[in-house]
Order: sequence, then C-alpha cells, then structure tokens
Amino acid sequence: MKQLPVIQIKNITKSFKTDFWKKKVLAVDDVSFSIDEGNVFGLVGHNGAGKTTLIKILMGLIAPTSGEAHILSNSCMSSLARKDIGYLPESAYYYDFLRANEILMFYAKLFGLPRTLAENRINELLELVGLNHRKDLRLRYFSKGMLQRIGIAQALINDPKIVIMDEPMSGLDPIGRKDVKDIIIRLRSLGKTIIFSSHILSDIESLCDHVAILVRGRLHACGALNEIVQPKVNEVEVIFRGALSGHWPEQIKIHGAPRTVADTFSVTLSSMDQLYETIEYAKNQNLQLLSVLPHKETLEDIFVDSAGAMKRK
Repeated sequence: MKQLPVIQIKNITKSFKTDFWKKKVLAVDDVSFSIDEGNVFGLVGHNGAGKTTLIKILMGLIAPTSGEAHILSNSCMSSLARKDIGYLPESAYYYDFLRANEILMFYAKLFGLPRTLAENRINELLELVGLNHRKDLRLRYFSKGMLQRIGIAQALINDPKIVIMDEPMSGLDPIGRKDVKDIIIRLRSLGKTIIFSSHILSDIESLCDHVAILVRGRLHACGALNEIVQPKVNEVEVIFRGALSGHWPEQIKIHGAPRTVADTFSVTLSSMDQLYETIEYAKNQNLQLLSVLPHKETLEDIFVDSAGAMKRK
C-alpha cells in the first residue's frame, strides 16, 4: 500500500492588497502538488515567483486566500503540523552576543526539550554541521557560511521529519555552498524530507529528486527531475587540433561558424546524426580529434523557456 505524501498542496492561491485602493497582487495562483517522504524537493523560480510566499503558507505563517495545504495530514495552520517542521528562513537574525551552543540551547528551550536531551542534541548537530570546534565562539565572529550552518542546526533541533529551507545557499562562496550541499545530502541519508527554494539552478539539479517550477506565481512544471529534464542530446560540440582549409562543408549542418582558439577549432553539430560524417571529414583533412562534448538539456534551459513563454502571454 502506497504511503500518503508528507505534504499535500491543493489549489493554493494567495493575493495581497498593495495600496489604499485595495489593488490585489496575485503571488501564488492555483498551485497544487504533493511531496513524498524522504525526497529532496526543489522550488525553482525567479525573484518574485512566489517561492517564499508558498513556503510561508506551508509554515503556517500566512494563510492562503483559497485552497489548502496539509503536512502529515494536518492542516499547515495547525500547531500539530509545525512540530514536525524545521525551518531555515532566507534572511535569519540571531542574537550575535550568544555562542553557538547557547543559541541552540535557546531554541531547544523553545521546543521544551529536557536539558540533558538538549545538550546531547546540540553536540550531535554541531558535529553534523561541522561547527563542534566553534561551539564556544560568539555568533558575531561567524562568517556568513558559518551562520548558515548554525541556522541549519537550529532548524534540526526538534529532530523534525520535514526540513524547509528558503534560499539556503544564497550569497555563499563556493566553499560555503559545498558545505550546505553536503549537509543536505547527509540529511537525505537520515531519511529527512527536504524542501528548499533556490534560483541557483545548478544546485537544484545536483541535489533534488523532484522539482516544481514557478513562474509569476503559477506552477509551470512539477515532477521527478529526470522526467522534467530529458536526457536527450540537443547538440554536439566537436573540437579538433589543426587548421581548417577552406569552408566547412554545407552538407554537415552546424550552429554558427567554426570557432578557432590558438591551434584548435570547434564546431557545434545540430544533432548526433552527423557526428561520424564530421569525424570522417576531419580525418581526410588531417585534423586531430580532441573531444566530443554532447550538450544536453538542463534545468536552466527549461526554466528560461518557461519564463519566456509566460512573459509572452
């Protein structure tokens, strides 16, 4: 028997009044999807697409204008739903005069954890996020990446089944982003269901099992990443060493013109069908084949196409 999804969102719409004349702005428009246990689920969208609004609805911080959302069969507006959630906001503020272990104890007390259990939990979490050697350091001396990791630790203090992160890698340097990605991978191995929003599509593509693409508040696509991003090869870049004599043969279709760099040149084929013909031509021209690079469709390609299609409507 198939288990019920841990999160169910049905026909969620959220509008805001913006001025004295009560003009309404539609932030989320009739969005529906579900998330199964143990998945890493990515919310993709440009700034203002509705990602944070949808997360706030899931957190019970704002009520939807219409529709409903359930977490583990409980309404997202109920306290029962909140006890199973850990949350990392996009822009968190922490009391910077506190030390790392003190800020986590503060959150543990908010959840009513017994002191001994809280101390054990704090030690586990500091180890998980790689800050056990900084537990006595005041937060005012933390880098942005370290603050983001302490934020993840506070989101896990209640040992939640679901972890929601809003733009967890925004503004981090490459090392900080890798640290956060490693933590997300570790949480998945522990059986947590993780939802995170991002406009850094390479992070979504490398981490997520399922994605939802939001464009101007509407759900453009939702499903398994390997179903949304097709593995087909769109183009092939072929790189040779040597000089091209004369013009490229017209019967071999390429995008643009051959590109020359130092003693190499490259062409981009429209499909794989003419690869062998290209290699045969290069051989006759005494060109050395250096590499064949298939260009596959990416999540960024799909998102840009989606955003462009919505703007034209």
